Amino acid sequence: MKPFQSLKIVLIVSAILLISVQVNAEDRETTVGDPNIECDQVLKKHDLSFAVSVEAVLHKMKQKRKILILDVRSPQEFGKVHIPGSMNVPLYSIKTKPFLKTSQLVLVNNGYIYAPLENECIKLKEKAFDVSILWGGLSAWKEKGLDFDGDVFAVKELNRISSQDFFQEKESRENIIIDVSSKVIPESGQLFPDVRHIHDLTEKSFHNVLKEIDPGRFYTVLIFNENGQGYDILERAVKKAEIRNVFYLTGGINEYKRFLKNFALSRTSKENRIKNVNKCIPCGQ
Repeated sequence: MKPFQSLKIVLIVSAILLISVQVNAEDRETTVGDPNIECDQVLKKHDLSFAVSVEAVLHKMKQKRKILILDVRSPQEFGKVHIPGSMNVPLYSIKTKPFLKTSQLVLVNNGYIYAPLENECIKLKEKAFDVSILWGGLSAWKEKGLDFDGDVFAVKELNRISSQDFFQEKESRENIIIDVSSKVIPESGQLFPDVRHIHDLTEKSFHNVLKEIDPGRFYTVLIFNENGQGYDILERAVKKAEIRNVFYLTGGINEYKRFLKNFALSRTSKENRIKNVNKCIPCGQ
């Protein structure tokens, strides 16, 4: 065989192999990291030994115990609204402040995100910190009608959570998820594990959904609809039903689907991202 023909064959085989590798890689990129949740996914249970109620914190304060509330949100969020007397400390810097060991520490955030605080509490406990987490966070403080320092409008938004926040806690067994959409949304059962549906927004309907829950149990309620509108009216019905630790998904299921789409897109190759971004939205071309 002539040298030129041998080289030609090698180049053809190499090209075929390269195309095969690229196709396989693209297949993996479109399937790996799919953020959607199947309805039969096993949910995870938090370590609730760190959780403490608002009532328990207030009781300790009345007993003049040395309680220090540490707000672990960003300085910007803390500046808008916070519990009077609380201290703004980044979560992962607490362990670098040994003087905090002399107080009983209560960690606080918006109240929906628990896992990062739980993980840090495990580390802090190993370093002899006396630490707990306020269950329901600032939102639970608000539900009790307690005081805040800061913007009154920011207080109103404390029980609104983003799609990203929900995504972090989507596998929690402590979540009770309620769909109050005006019509059945096919994706609801797939995107939200163990979702309950309420279409008759009455006090009785909410009680029927929550009647099997132990009133002494730590839990959070997430309510959503199609587009995140009308939550103010819902809040009045929920308050009348005396349901606690309630949060509302900003933008509803429509916003959450957009978040998932963008999340999946961020995990694909740069070439695929450009293809998707450059598509005409009305026609998909």
